[in-house]
Amino acid sequence: MKLLVSIIEAKNIPALDPNGFCDPYVKLKLGRQRFKSKVVKKCLNPSWNEDATFKVDDLNKKLKISVLDENYFSDDCIGWIKVSIGQLFDAKDQSLGTAWYKLHPKNKKARNKDCDITSMSSGSTDASEDESETWVDHEQQREEQPLSVDFEELIRCMETKEQEDEIPNPLSGGTVVECLYEISPKELNSLLFSPESDFTRSYADMLGSTDLKMDSWKIGDALKRTVSYTKPASKLVKALKASEEQTYLKADGSSYVILSTVSTPDAPCGKTFRTEILYLITSGPEQLSGAPSSRLVVSWRINFLQSTMLRSMIENGARQGIKESFGQYEILLSQRVKPLDHSHSHSTPDANPLLVAVEAESESILKLAVEYFWNITTISALLMLLYMLTHMWLVAPNTLNGLEFVGLDLPDSISELIVCLALVLQGKRVLEFISRFMRARLRKGCDNGIKAQGTGWLLTVALIEGSNLATIDSNGLSNPFVIFTCNGKSRTSSVKFHRSDPLWNEIFEFDAMDEPPSILEIQVLGFDGRFNEAPSFGNAEINFLKSNISDLSDIWIPLRGQLAQACHSKLHIRIFLNNTKGTNAVKDYLAKVEKEVGKKVLNS
Repeated sequence: MKLLVSIIEAKNIPALDPNGFCDPYVKLKLGRQRFKSKVVKKCLNPSWNEDATFKVDDLNKKLKISVLDENYFSDDCIGWIKVSIGQLFDAKDQSLGTAWYKLHPKNKKARNKDCDITSMSSGSTDASEDESETWVDHEQQREEQPLSVDFEELIRCMETKEQEDEIPNPLSGGTVVECLYEISPKELNSLLFSPESDFTRSYADMLGSTDLKMDSWKIGDALKRTVSYTKPASKLVKALKASEEQTYLKADGSSYVILSTVSTPDAPCGKTFRTEILYLITSGPEQLSGAPSSRLVVSWRINFLQSTMLRSMIENGARQGIKESFGQYEILLSQRVKPLDHSHSHSTPDANPLLVAVEAESESILKLAVEYFWNITTISALLMLLYMLTHMWLVAPNTLNGLEFVGLDLPDSISELIVCLALVLQGKRVLEFISRFMRARLRKGCDNGIKAQGTGWLLTVALIEGSNLATIDSNGLSNPFVIFTCNGKSRTSSVKFHRSDPLWNEIFEFDAMDEPPSILEIQVLGFDGRFNEAPSFGNAEINFLKSNISDLSDIWIPLRGQLAQACHSKLHIRIFLNNTKGTNAVKDYLAKVEKEVGKKVLNS
């Protein structure tokens, strides 16, 4: 059986906030089923007009209705009532109709307020104040106590809540894990975070952590739990106690977002920062067998609570420790779940797993043509052509005059000559637009997706997007494309018409090089139909000998140049450098780095 509860309005809500207002909302509970209404901001006589539906399997249960004031840290209870389900079904038409119900105060000093809730009432509303205090205390205890509810049921409850549609971007510290697995997102989420899974304990044992304690998941505004443990001592820092709060930001069955905030107050300057780790579990590419797959992306950042002179030292130390620990995390996970073999998926067999998420934007030629030709020049030319055709249809044929003959009609006055010249110039501009569009379309993606050949150092560059690119056209738009140059070899992106924030999602691979690359040059140019005369929107340079390759896996690069610096232009790219020659290539690379920086590089 189903129970329908209609929440209409309330009046005379006490002002609990310092500003003289209140942010009330209604919470309903029937057994393990819960409902929360929207929050009405700064209102003492709120109106909700919301319906809640519950499944009833026991007439002895009671519906608990409480009105609360939303606060930043903890919500205050304004009042409550509870209604017997059995009394409701004994009523006429099994409905209590619309009525005002008086709320029981949270304590004896509070004043009763009237709340209009459409659905039901109960004889229990005449309970004593002592009983109300007991019920409120019981509710507070239930909020604080961990729920003995199955993890899957909590996830399903989380899925019913309103959530953001978009998946958040990885955190600014960098991505430490990005892999595909032959398992559904739901199963991967359960493996990593379910209390019944031993993955967390096995991972702690692998790192040497002790005193592991995992609290039960508790659901409120979000699904949360706390994990505490003692990190092993290192050469510089003694053993530290760490507390990790894990919070579900999103759970919809196909994607899961979990934010973990790690506190280490006993570490040097440990009270000045928190380490944030973001787990993104999404659907991966479809396998040839039709089985689902999932993608796991783990990123991190340091959130400083106050300024400190040791900021760079803390970030560098955390970066090294996180990369090492999540390297073991990835190894342990690959032992539990089989990583996705790209030969069993619809993606390219030899595709880099880190680049699978980069998919070229599908564009309609018709849509591009409309966007490109939608300007005053082409519109006026079309109107003039229509005007001329209408004139030719209405006017009678002229007789031959002067030097005219059949097939040649010359202008008969200066004004007609001027009109002819204007039409010719306008037609010339339209033809240039068409020629420029066709040339750009012929060049689209000419280097995107071309596979590298040979053995040696393989350089892969993923061009994701651009931001705030300069414009030189009068319409405030640009037609940018990018040229990457390394060791005398170039790769060119497609042209993006009328975009100051273009999205490419294109991958470029350079043929294998005998020696490690030193510099990657990047040029952003504007397309006007002639590539040798393209205006420059900015440039950038990446020195591999002075950069950490792992830091280049997902970066925003600011562009140089007057136009670029004035507009704060930058590019979002991913760079990966691999070799197929074994350890000799690495030794050559280290020797080249030593020569460049002028000091010995230790090879552990």
